[in-house]
Amino acid sequence: MYRAGTVQTLPGIVLLYGGLIRSKNVLSMLAQVTVTFAMVCVLLVIYGYSMAFATGNAFFGGLDMFMLKGIELTSQSGTIYQLIHVAFQASFACITVALVEGAIAERIRFSAVLIFAAIWLTFSYLPLTHMVWGGGFLAADGALDFAGGTVAHINAAVAGLTGAYLLGKRAGFGKEAFKPHNLPMVFTGTAILYIGWFGFNAGFAAAVNEIAGLAFLNTVVATAGAILAWVIGEWMARSKPSLLGACSGCIAGLVAITPAAGTVGVSGALIIGLVGGFVGLWGVTVLKR
Repeated sequence: MYRAGTVQTLPGIVLLYGGLIRSKNVLSMLAQVTVTFAMVCVLLVIYGYSMAFATGNAFFGGLDMFMLKGIELTSQSGTIYQLIHVAFQASFACITVALVEGAIAERIRFSAVLIFAAIWLTFSYLPLTHMVWGGGFLAADGALDFAGGTVAHINAAVAGLTGAYLLGKRAGFGKEAFKPHNLPMVFTGTAILYIGWFGFNAGFAAAVNEIAGLAFLNTVVATAGAILAWVIGEWMARSKPSLLGACSGCIAGLVAITPAAGTVGVSGALIIGLVGGFVGLWGVTVLKR
């Protein structure tokens, strides 16, 4: 499970973004995601893991594990080896930064993306990770986030929306059609992300147990419900379904169930998926305008 979540994140997000944007910007987008992925991995090893999970205050961890100091081959993080936990958390950090990049695609220079990624990782992602998963403020207040709904998705969504608003419209917006240039690439990226998502959701149980099984099944059911909801809504509104709608519904379902994957029942997961699909479609067709 951990392997699926960590290894398949990069190719999935790269293919998805590469297929969604205009062909003239594909290579730039692929380079941004790939290089920031590498940079975030390095920063997480140097100081990020320590800031998120070392003992600190309610908002920041310390630097006790700077450069993974004190983590031995046999060190444990719960029921798993801590080095595996480092790799798992690195994949979360990388894909969360990549989510923001998708929201500001085609609007920002490569150098600015790297600067933003380093600053945002340090002052937004890592503190929130510590507050939710590192025993900080939100954890002490009883917040429930099974696999990243707050740490990854809400966090990235706020940053992406703010960034898109501040940077303004993409060049050519309103003057030319902004259609995905390669739908087979979008489908392939979505499929890879879907498989990798089981590594995130089921893998967060940190054991092959009943919670991992529940999270796995909830992820399947919620995603299926969201795909159907998005496609049916699109069918009703536009008189025909689309592959892009099915892929969008898939991502919406995965995101919607993530924070509750290991805590809700299967019927609850289905409801979350259906609502997530309809709300996602409404967001990109009505709210976005």
